[in-house]
Amino acid sequence: MQPEHLKDRVEKCGIIKINKLWLHCDTQMFSEFQQLLMKTWPKSERHELPETKEGLTQISGCITFKVNDHYFRSLAKIAFHHYLTHSRRGFRGDEQCFEPIRDFIMNGGNKEAFFNQSGPKFAMPFGEIPTGGVLTPKQWCHVMAANETDKVAVVYLQLFVGDGCIPKPHYIQLGNIHSKIIVPNSTWGHVYLYDESPGSDRYAGQVEQAQITRIR
Repeated sequence: MQPEHLKDRVEKCGIIKINKLWLHCDTQMFSEFQQLLMKTWPKSERHELPETKEGLTQISGCITFKVNDHYFRSLAKIAFHHYLTHSRRGFRGDEQCFEPIRDFIMNGGNKEAFFNQSGPKFAMPFGEIPTGGVLTPKQWCHVMAANETDKVAVVYLQLFVGDGCIPKPHYIQLGNIHSKIIVPNSTWGHVYLYDESPGSDRYAGQVEQAQITRIR
């Protein structure tokens, strides 16, 4: 590559003004690339950085995850299935009160209508403690709970909870319950433990019923 070719590549990337350049390449190509840069920008000053020793090097970094509505639609589907499986009301899921959540799961839309709604919260035996620090489970798990005592079906969903990791929980409102019938066990929860499956070739964990405390 000639200097004019390199300048043309840089301009096509939308870079108009260059203040600093860092050259990272294989050792055998370093001298050639260095000469190309000096020919392209002859008035620039060259500074060699200290060599990085072979092995593991700790550096500071930040990772950002961005999700679209497919992520929240998946969470809503998990919550809806959990609720229909354990509710004592005999819902099938095709009831009119669940039409908005079904439409969101299938077609997407505004997640704010279903996620993190105000109302009663669940108290979990992990998280930040008053004396300082964070209490976390020893085994990795998913936590799900549901509440329908206020004529609203709400599911608590917290995935990938484990040692040193307490992710943000989601409260997902599935729909309003118009029935006046009061059923037993209108609040329930389950813990899905995984990664410990001795001798099983089908399952990678187990499900345990949880004692759920609801806080107003």
